[in-house]
Formats: sequence, structure tokens, C-alpha cells
Amino acid sequence: MTKEVIPPDSREIAMIYMIDSLAKRYGKLPNKIMTEATTFDLFIMDSAISYEGYLQDQAEKNNKRGIKKESKEYDVDDLQQMLNKVKEAK
Repeated sequence: MTKEVIPPDSREIAMIYMIDSLAKRYGKLPNKIMTEATTFDLFIMDSAISYEGYLQDQAEKNNKRGIKKESKEYDVDDLQQMLNKVKEAK
């Protein structure tokens, strides 16, 4: 394990995450990514991850229970109503 501290918002850590993402996604070792990958590969990975995020957001907005969630934050009143319904059902 490295003892060097890399700031979490640095370019170096961003590059490490990109290499790791490419390696995981395409089943290659990071050294192969370093020697073989191009900016086109980064573009494809970024596009694919962005699209997957979009699909995930759409699925969350229209989930199986029919609850439309417009943001990542829940309204406290809605949560209280859900809790009350569960308690009444018991």
C-alpha cells in the first residue's frame, strides 16, 4: 500500500479512477490500459457511464412502487406519511 497522500480532488486521483474504471469495465490490467488505451477509449467509457447513470435516474424516478422521486432528497412529510401507513397496517 502506498504511503503517499494524494488529494481526493487532484488530477492524479481522477486519472487513477479513470484507469481503474477502464480496467474493470474491459477486464484488463491497469498497465495494459496505460500502454494500450487511447482518448477514444476514455470517451466511450465516459459516455457509457453517463448513459448508465441516466438510465438509473429514470428507473429511480419511475420505480416499481409508483413513487415518483424528482430528486435524491426525500421530503420529511412524505417519509412521515409512509411511516404512518406502515404503523397503521400492523
